[in-house]
Amino acid sequence: MPNRSLDTLLLYGINFTNHQRNRQKRGKTKNQNKPMTFGEKLKDCRIRNRMTLRDCCNELGVDVSNWSKLERGVLPAPKDIEILEAWAEFLGVSAREKQEFFDLAALSRNQIPADIASDEKLMAKLPAFFRVVRGKELEGDKLKQFIHDLRKIHSPR
Repeated sequence: MPNRSLDTLLLYGINFTNHQRNRQKRGKTKNQNKPMTFGEKLKDCRIRNRMTLRDCCNELGVDVSNWSKLERGVLPAPKDIEILEAWAEFLGVSAREKQEFFDLAALSRNQIPADIASDEKLMAKLPAFFRVVRGKELEGDKLKQFIHDLRKIHSPR
């Protein structure tokens, strides 16, 4: 009978190596500037901790099928911040990575991150930003005012 713990360690090593190889391959393609999605971040954290999908789900009490759908981007991240906090802690998300983790979760739900959405001045400027992104650029005085307002928002007070 095979040694289950040895098999599990080998499986972790193979999964981790394959995951790293796949990420490197993606980095060499045209999409190398493509930002990471919440699902990719979730999977990256799980693999970095050398956990199989099933083991991770068993520890967190999450349905394996739903977690897989989260990692593949089929399902958006949960809205409950306490769940996200628990997942981040369990997956060992560093303090530096936490903001990105929560931002990606919000974006997976097609939402603006809460800390940005609560800034009334910034929210008032978003329609102008959306116009620029969509190619309906501001001109003349409106452009100058937009630049002035952005600098004012981001200057130390």
